[in-house]
Amino acid sequence: FGQAFMCLVKPTDVALTLSSALIGLNLFFSGYNPRPQFVNDIFVMVLYFSPGRWAYEGIIVQLFKSASESGMEVKTALCGPFYHYLVNANTCTAVTDCSSSASVDECIGTAYQYVDFYFGGKFNDSPTNFWLGIFFLFFYIFVARTLTYLSLRFFDHGNT
Repeated sequence: FGQAFMCLVKPTDVALTLSSALIGLNLFFSGYNPRPQFVNDIFVMVLYFSPGRWAYEGIIVQLFKSASESGMEVKTALCGPFYHYLVNANTCTAVTDCSSSASVDECIGTAYQYVDFYFGGKFNDSPTNFWLGIFFLFFYIFVARTLTYLSLRFFDHGNT
């Protein structure tokens, strides 16, 4: 989109500002910070239209899914948030007293369970998310290239 903005807008400082704003939205709503489950309803559309979100989700889900399939385990602290997630998923047995140091079986989950916990179930490997990710990434490339082509074809800022 930087090329498209440079071709569409004559003042360079305006084009750079537009590019920076789009890059900032893309980075902020990629899903790392804030995590998708904490995004307010007002910004949900920005989250879903951000191409960085789909790229980040694809990388994280595939990385941790393959780590889980290869046997990578995640040990959790007793009575921590991930521990409670695993108890609710019937992976671990709940303890009654979190402050006691009595011997308790370790609570171990998979790397993919941790991704599901960390991103609140918003990042997953469903076929719907896969195709939405492909669609949005190609849509952004198509729009950026089309705007660049049209602006180079029809605008002539050099003569003004």
